[in-house]
Amino acid sequence: MSQLFPVPEGLSDEAAVITDPFANGIHMARVNPVSPGETVVVVGCGVMGLCALAALGALHPGARLLAVESDPHNARLARDLGAEEVLSPPFDRTFYRKVADLTGARMHTPLLSKPLLIGGPERVFDTVGSTDTIEMSLRVLANAGWFNLLGIGAPKRIDWTPVWLKELTLRGMYGYEVTPGTCDGEHDYQVALRLHAEGKVDLAPLVTHRFALSEWPRALEVALDKGCHHAVKIALRPK
Repeated sequence: MSQLFPVPEGLSDEAAVITDPFANGIHMARVNPVSPGETVVVVGCGVMGLCALAALGALHPGARLLAVESDPHNARLARDLGAEEVLSPPFDRTFYRKVADLTGARMHTPLLSKPLLIGGPERVFDTVGSTDTIEMSLRVLANAGWFNLLGIGAPKRIDWTPVWLKELTLRGMYGYEVTPGTCDGEHDYQVALRLHAEGKVDLAPLVTHRFALSEWPRALEVALDKGCHHAVKIALRPK
């Protein structure tokens, strides 16, 4: 019974079904002591990245939100959820220069390695977890910045020089809980449901496709090619 949470009266099925990824975003936002005025970058705007943007916007309204996403449809959703700018790969010098211009950082371009920013965003939330996104995140972070890893990729060889050079904090993010250090004692699931019920977020539009249980082969087909179908979250209905 400890894992059952009542859905508030009047909350749509679409809003309720997004609670699981949104609670994960809530967890990320609650354990990061984001200060007003900080610049936060969310890398990847699939369902987890979009939920992270919504959670950060709801719990840290004074933060400045940037995002990184290649898909135009998901980039539009990220802007709708509060991203001031949505940057696109590849992670070349033009990309690093754009981040530097947005954050007032200095860009250094070593001869034998990728660009490195001094200054930059205070926090990065990487929902992709690839070699490219991890290295880019470490290189754009400000001194003493926080790198939060949620994405489960298959990174290969990574240059960890920015970690010691800029004294970065690395933190893995997973799941949800009654967040330690909070005085309200609310579970992240409860916070996610409450924010929806209070009208402070609306993530129902992230449920882009709905199928009957009997249509599960088609649902899996869409889920495996989200870009082609402009899909974010896919739901199955009993009937």
